[in-house]
Amino acid sequence: MSSPMFSTVVVVFGLFSAFVVSANAQSAADPPSTQQPVYTLHADKRVVLTDVTVTDRQGNPIRGLDASAFRISDNGKPQDLASFEEHSGAPVESVPSAVTKPGMYSNDFLQHPPPVFNVLLIDLVSIKNLPYQMSLRYELTQFLNRLQAGEPLAIYMRWGPYLMLLQNVTSDHALLLAAVNRALPRFPSHEGIRILSEVGLIHELALDLGKLPGRKNVFWFCGDVGGDPFRPDPTTLSGYSDLRPNYDELEAGRIAIYPIDARGLFDPGHMWGALWSEHLTMTNVAEATGGRAIYNRNFVAEITQHLIDASNDFYTLSYSPHDFRYDNSWHKVKVTVNEKSYFLSYRHGYFADGNDPRNKAEDLEPAGSRTKLLANGETIEMKEIRGPSIVFKAHVVPASNPSSTQAKKGAIPYTIRYTVPLDKFVMRNVDGKQQVTMGFASMAFDANGNSTAKLTQEVTASFSQQNLSVSGQPVYSFEQPINLRDGENYLYLGVWDANTGQFGTIQLSLDAIHPKSRSEH
Repeated sequence: MSSPMFSTVVVVFGLFSAFVVSANAQSAADPPSTQQPVYTLHADKRVVLTDVTVTDRQGNPIRGLDASAFRISDNGKPQDLASFEEHSGAPVESVPSAVTKPGMYSNDFLQHPPPVFNVLLIDLVSIKNLPYQMSLRYELTQFLNRLQAGEPLAIYMRWGPYLMLLQNVTSDHALLLAAVNRALPRFPSHEGIRILSEVGLIHELALDLGKLPGRKNVFWFCGDVGGDPFRPDPTTLSGYSDLRPNYDELEAGRIAIYPIDARGLFDPGHMWGALWSEHLTMTNVAEATGGRAIYNRNFVAEITQHLIDASNDFYTLSYSPHDFRYDNSWHKVKVTVNEKSYFLSYRHGYFADGNDPRNKAEDLEPAGSRTKLLANGETIEMKEIRGPSIVFKAHVVPASNPSSTQAKKGAIPYTIRYTVPLDKFVMRNVDGKQQVTMGFASMAFDANGNSTAKLTQEVTASFSQQNLSVSGQPVYSFEQPINLRDGENYLYLGVWDANTGQFGTIQLSLDAIHPKSRSEH
């Protein structure tokens, strides 16, 4: 049986998670991606970017529409399309497996982003009933066993007050299955304490997924949800202004949420009113983010497969509203096509509040600093960092000489072996040699979410030109000790350039085994 897990380190690990940056920015040396076009925003006008999926009544994607088939209005005023792009049946790109040997991890999927990032979100706050959990485990196992080879996915879990990444983007079916088995089933153990609300859940998803390029589809397997937090038109909510940052984040991140009722089709009996409210919440979240709600349906595996198969088929429209003003109001967006029988999914509006997080084009003024709230209630000021993430590898292995590592009682000494590409760091000429300053940080959590180890180190290394002229990509290796608990462990690793603040991160889960247990096997 699985145990409680740690909070997503988007909040807990604020000390250096703030430097995780958008992967859609490209360096001058890198060729532009053909899969993830960059849409440049300018300060003198508002550019509205809308992803639209078009399906028939059976949910099959409609391909081949041209720009003339679409009509778009902003607060009831017809708009002229500034750009139009069809994403149709793009070939699945195989994301390299992050594991080439036991204990090896990498964030190298950022070098080969898929056309669309698909994310499975297992919501164990709203699916407390163990039979429903077991049914979902069976359905997801069937889905993953039939998943097309090379189709990349990531898996998250909502657990009590936490949002947790179980498996980063990979096309390795064994890793994906292991993540599902790690999550399901799970006895509720957070009764009587704070849980992560639906608004908080969506906010943290936006923080974590917003750094990835292009469109993101989140398939939210849920059950007893409530609160009706998002609506296509938030002006119908009391105090809706509090949700403006959330709507801004979702729009900027191009995140579409597909709520899927994991309970399937069942008779709620006298609870039909509550069920109606839950399904209304699912529908509102879907329409507010550009997704689609699925409920009162069995065969979750087939439904998910159908949605995944159609995930590469959508249209991207952009326009600049006529006579636009930042008036802090909600602008309603309506998209239609000539064929009235088609079903359209898209985000139904945006706030004209001047806080579009995408306004980070190179021709804009620097954003300066922003305030980050840490898990312990403290706040820190952090500068905004732009540019591509650092891609690196980490090999997490039992310490070769445990006696040399100062391990606490009951802890198991491990070693993290980082391998970083030197060509991604800024070098300075010091005394005829090239000098680089790098940072390495690690945090470990046990199965109950308790921090068990954390270490931040800054390293300055010098290299002769001969060292840097070796064949292939010059790399630097660094070892860092860490103490893990016996059993489930969750690690967050970071590498950064101390001169620029450029950052890269890896999240991973690891089952540490005590040396005595290893010797017995």
